This record gives sequence, C-alpha cells and structure tokens, in this order.
Amino acid sequence: MLHEILWQQNVRLAEVCLHHPFVRGLADGTLDPEAFRRYVAQDAFFLNAFARAYALAAARSQDGKNSSRSATC
Repeated sequence: MLHEILWQQNVRLAEVCLHHPFVRGLADGTLDPEAFRRYVAQDAFFLNAFARAYALAAARSQDGKNSSRSATC
C-alpha cells in the first residue's frame, strides 16, 4: 500500500524529526517556555490561514454537494 511505501522511503527523515531538540524538549518537559509560546503562536496563525483557505475553497466549489462533504471531512 502507498502508506507503507512512503514510510519505508522516509523512515530516516521520521527518525531525524523524532530526535530534533524541539521535539525532545517538548516530550521531556525541558523545552524553553518562550520557544513553546512562539510555536503555539505560529501554529495558531497557520491554522487560521488554513481554515480561511479551506472555507474559501468550499465557497468557490461549483458543486454544492462537494463543498458540504468537504466541510465534514
């Protein structure tokens, strides 16, 4: 299956990500609070922009059935 192929091809990248200092600090509670604050602010900004783009795409959908289905996914 595709997900198995993608995991096999990217296992090294996943390992590097899991051992990144930010992720390790988040996991073990040693992350600098200021770094966490910036992370949450950046994530909130991204999620807001993503929601707006998703809503715009749904509003511009030519098929009303598709836009309502997308909104529930």
